[in-house]
Amino acid sequence: MVIAAGILTAFSAFLIVRCLVERHRRKGWAGEKVVRLPFFLGAAGMVCGGVFCAPTILLALDGDWRSVFFGGVVLMGDSMMLAYCNCVIRYDHWGFRARNFFGITRTCDFGDVEGIRGSRDRRIYFNGHFIFIDQVSIGADDFIEALDKGHKRATGKWVALYQRKTDPMNGNLEHPWGYFILWVVMAVVCIAIPLISGHAMYRAIDPADIVTYEGAFVEYKIDGTSLMLYADGQEKPFEIGFYRDYGDDLPAPEALCNGSVYTVGVEEGHYYVHCLTGSEGSAYITLETERQVYRASQKTTLLIISVCFGLGAVFAVMGIMVARNPAKFPLWVCRCFYKKNTLR
Repeated sequence: MVIAAGILTAFSAFLIVRCLVERHRRKGWAGEKVVRLPFFLGAAGMVCGGVFCAPTILLALDGDWRSVFFGGVVLMGDSMMLAYCNCVIRYDHWGFRARNFFGITRTCDFGDVEGIRGSRDRRIYFNGHFIFIDQVSIGADDFIEALDKGHKRATGKWVALYQRKTDPMNGNLEHPWGYFILWVVMAVVCIAIPLISGHAMYRAIDPADIVTYEGAFVEYKIDGTSLMLYADGQEKPFEIGFYRDYGDDLPAPEALCNGSVYTVGVEEGHYYVHCLTGSEGSAYITLETERQVYRASQKTTLLIISVCFGLGAVFAVMGIMVARNPAKFPLWVCRCFYKKNTLR
């Protein structure tokens, strides 16, 4: 681990020096036909690759696994510095010479370009290869214009615009699968939450899961809609939820604390009362009545949850529909889902 951290640190130091040299050298590129990444990418890489080298080595010396995390940040910084230094396209009236992330250089005449995919982040296909131009690249639009004109001049046709083979948004978004997955996840979550809430509300309590305690209640406290009953020998109070909804079937709190012995049924490890029986055998709360009271109290909440998250699911489905067929919807509807110039 220490050796790996040392190698990573040395590589980062080399890249930082190279970035600074490259930054100085590019000051003389003014007016040249070049596509390059902005310096802020290299600067961010120098910060990540430089600042986090020290904790990476120190933690590696102690055998701390957190050195892996800091090493990952250093690697990310190194990647940004490599991209800044290596990703460059030079072009003239007839063609271009492109160097990729790994420093591999390829040349191509404009007439040999097979097609372009994307309108912001672009891929240019030629001779069985492709080059990627990030949307933050400087000089990208001028290069695409020169490429298009050069291809027209060489072949008599404009450069072909490729569509994705499988595009859930019909080619109307730059990153269709990202948006599609986002909307689908949102719809699934919005549908799942009411279903899970409804299942929790209507689930039946298995009598086999009920454990009973016998004793007398010595004190009570009302907490909102719940009645808290304190019994000797119990660390926590027993809770009767929505106790007022039991009406005359449940004695008043004062009557429950008159010294009589009660049998309380709760789920193991919990103190929420599902059953309550008096010493004379009177069943004040049963599994059935407890569920009826609980469900009646939660109907409004479940309805509100279902409506709100149902609208969220509809919104997600509409987001997909608008992206697939933006021409069928008014402009203001499209703006509700996507920023200006996001849809093609």
